[in-house]
Amino acid sequence: MRTLLLLLLAPFGAFAQSTPYYLAGGLNDFSDQMIRGSNPVYVTLFSNDSLIISTSGDAFEHSSAYRRSPGEGFLRRTRQWGTSLPNFVFLYEKAIFLIEEGGSYLVFLKDQDAANGTLAADDKSFLLHMKDSLRSVVVGINTRQRSAANLGAEARNKAIVTAYIRGLHSRRDDPTLAGAIKKWSGNTTTTVYIVDADYYITRNYRGEVLNKNIPALIKYRLNGKCYVQWRAFGYEALGGGTFGKDLYTYNKNDYFIQATGAGGSLRLEPGIAYEIDCE
Repeated sequence: MRTLLLLLLAPFGAFAQSTPYYLAGGLNDFSDQMIRGSNPVYVTLFSNDSLIISTSGDAFEHSSAYRRSPGEGFLRRTRQWGTSLPNFVFLYEKAIFLIEEGGSYLVFLKDQDAANGTLAADDKSFLLHMKDSLRSVVVGINTRQRSAANLGAEARNKAIVTAYIRGLHSRRDDPTLAGAIKKWSGNTTTTVYIVDADYYITRNYRGEVLNKNIPALIKYRLNGKCYVQWRAFGYEALGGGTFGKDLYTYNKNDYFIQATGAGGSLRLEPGIAYEIDCE
């Protein structure tokens, strides 16, 4: 079986259209149930860089499309007929191998007898070894791409928030509140920006006042880096229109701060520290 599979998994060469490929092996937890549940599937090749897998030779409304990205040895799915995890196709002259990052796979062969024999064989070690090798290729490339994308997003977010904070001024002149927030932060480098002019009053279902709170953003230095974050700060109601003197923080599910600057925009979540350039 190993020798036969090696021949079938030779590099792709000839052009073909709507060719049936027969199930030769795979795991039952493969996410794409349409492909998993079809035997054969039909592969329409437009080139060695583009193909469609469908449930029949002309059922292109029920198909998944794949395209090869420059420099990659596999094809990425660009369109699907249902909701499933992304999978990736390795294309050979007489076989296709579909891999999910989690390790699930399907393999189809153009030769039906070879596919049936492979499917019925007790020894799956060659397929499993190949699956692991192909999966490592996909995971390696995707991990590097995600890492680069994350670094790019972090740099963009840092530029946006840095530009935003440089143009920010407190909308409320309240040294007592600002001093209490700075004390709450526990950091002597903290600068306080009160981002609204007035307090918000929170009431219960009976209309009774529970607290007054106001959003404020703090900028501070920590371990050689600079950050900003925001919270809603305020005081508990004591009744009769009076409030306590102890400072509290409150969750405001209906309030958010949108930072704009450096040609972009970023929604700042409460309590999250965002790194900025130090002045």
